[in-house]
Amino acid sequence: MRYAILIAIFGLLGCRDFIEDGRQGTSVGNPGKGTARIAAGKDVTITSAVANSATMTLDGCDESGVRENLYDDATLDLINPEEFDVPPGEWCAIYVEIRGLEIDGGGDDGGTFLIDLGLVPFTLFLPELEVDAESTLIVELGSPGWLDGRELGMPEDVVINDDSELHDALVERVAGESALYVGEDEEPIGFSDEDKTKDWDWDDKDKHKVDKEEPDPEATPGCNSSGPAPGTWLMWLPLVLILASRRESAR
Repeated sequence: MRYAILIAIFGLLGCRDFIEDGRQGTSVGNPGKGTARIAAGKDVTITSAVANSATMTLDGCDESGVRENLYDDATLDLINPEEFDVPPGEWCAIYVEIRGLEIDGGGDDGGTFLIDLGLVPFTLFLPELEVDAESTLIVELGSPGWLDGRELGMPEDVVINDDSELHDALVERVAGESALYVGEDEEPIGFSDEDKTKDWDWDDKDKHKVDKEEPDPEATPGCNSSGPAPGTWLMWLPLVLILASRRESAR
């Protein structure tokens, strides 16, 4: 009987990754890269854009509740952004909350502007985006032309804060027009406007993914293969125990 016990222990050790790994919906591997930037304005040049107390969280595509923090209470330079790691796996949303967006710049025909926006929360809805080590994601706040020099009153010098008439409109514009780009794609694939994400061309979604090596269908299924579902090895455990018991009895 002692042989049966040893066999059972080795079986559990060999498949422990299925018991311990609770990251359903995500894959194991090297992370991708990401950055965050501010969209260009119209008839203005943005020289400085800083997101204060910024939080970004990835949300998985299944019902397991998998989430990964990209940033937590961070200060982000949106003009000269630093790269951050994006965990591998399939993601369907990015939650963003910025507790202060400071933007400086000038008009193409003169004048300067200083904009201080308050709380800016939004969600980027993604079409089951698959991230691996070759992926590069770009979160863009606002959409091209969201900041209009004529609307701001350029070429006059302008200061906008929470008491200004344009403040709420600009907050809503950033929150409602932000998007996610993948690599060098000219068109975004994820939007803070969920209806736009639904209209995305699903037939072309594979072009946004990096080719990944497919599992060998002839490979022998095992605990760490793409064969039977985790736990299949348990079906064989009773037979192993019976055979081992009979071997002990025959002695």
